[in-house]
Amino acid sequence: MNCVFLTWNVRGLGRPEKLRAVAKTISRNKASIVFIQESKLQSMKSQQMNRLKGARFEMAYSPSSGTAVGLISIWDPKIFQLQRCEIMERVVVLVGKIRKLNLRVAVFNVYAPNNQRERKEFWVLLSNLIASHQLPTVLAGDFNSVKSSEERFGMAEDTRAMQDFSMFIQDNGLIDLPLQGYQYTWVRKGINSGASRLDRFLLSPEILVWLPNLV
Repeated sequence: MNCVFLTWNVRGLGRPEKLRAVAKTISRNKASIVFIQESKLQSMKSQQMNRLKGARFEMAYSPSSGTAVGLISIWDPKIFQLQRCEIMERVVVLVGKIRKLNLRVAVFNVYAPNNQRERKEFWVLLSNLIASHQLPTVLAGDFNSVKSSEERFGMAEDTRAMQDFSMFIQDNGLIDLPLQGYQYTWVRKGINSGASRLDRFLLSPEILVWLPNLV
């Protein structure tokens, strides 16, 4: 079974050409479930929704508000049967079933805070949500944190933040799906160049048992 999960911090979807580019990427990759962060949209018009998801997909979104700059989750109902949706400022949770596997899962679209104190509280929130669902879990998105100094360069290191993030992953028994191709997901060019791996997929081990070829 082909099941492609796609996550993308798009840094704004206000321009029509950006909507078209994202829609083409979803189509080209034949994605089953899509996690979008930083939509920067306080609301979505039906025209914007249709342009982004087309006729085949369903959608849930958390509007942009303050420092929480908008999440959009999109899924193919032929692949994923939604049973419940939970929308918060920095996380959208879809609870449902992967049809061909008859597997109930909880999939999280995540955009973590930049502030370390707020981010530490966010790990607690996510841990509580994971525990409350008691289901195989996929977390995808922009975690605004790295696990080690090898996951960034040209940036100030915060050892405590790295430890907190690593402990969150470990305490919840999650697997960090390795990157293929590039080493980083965020790059700053110029004189003060830098890069980090901020975007990732964290999975319950059961997911990889059922979907060993997940990309």
